[in-house]
Amino acid sequence: MRSFLMFLMVVLSGALLSACVTETKTEKADDAPVTTVYLLRHAEKEAGKDPALTPAGTARAERLAALLKNENVVKVYSTDTRRTRDTAQPVANAFGLEIELYEPMHRYRMADRFKGQSGVIVVVGHSNTIPDMAAAVAGEDESYLDFDESDYESLYWADISAEGEVVVVKSDYAALAKRLN
Repeated sequence: MRSFLMFLMVVLSGALLSACVTETKTEKADDAPVTTVYLLRHAEKEAGKDPALTPAGTARAERLAALLKNENVVKVYSTDTRRTRDTAQPVANAFGLEIELYEPMHRYRMADRFKGQSGVIVVVGHSNTIPDMAAAVAGEDESYLDFDESDYESLYWADISAEGEVVVVKSDYAALAKRLN
């Protein structure tokens, strides 16, 4: 029940934040530096062990890089699988960054790293690890619900204020496009 209530709060927060996208961007520009962390699952993949991306997955990875082109991406993290690295690579290339590998089991350590930075951070993981990472960034002990195995559209973003206040929103690529335009 608690997990469901947490999920419901995240969804409702996302709807409210989506309705105020323009105001949020303005506040970022006027306030102290904010860290924004985009947490997403790898794009569509082929079958098999350590698969490559499908053509649709490659297109999604390129779309992500295009969406983030005007952002201040300072770090790109990926788990050590081909599909996650291939999803992260276009963003890393667009900003001249190297992909930094991380272990999903160290989500709390990663969340602590994010809180001391400014700029945009992209984290690519899996349907069953990104919700855990989002919960860790939010400072929650319980994981959010895993993404459905067929869901490549959902993602989270987290805005972290200079004071360490965190707002985590479950969203999707369409809302991300609205947020960034």
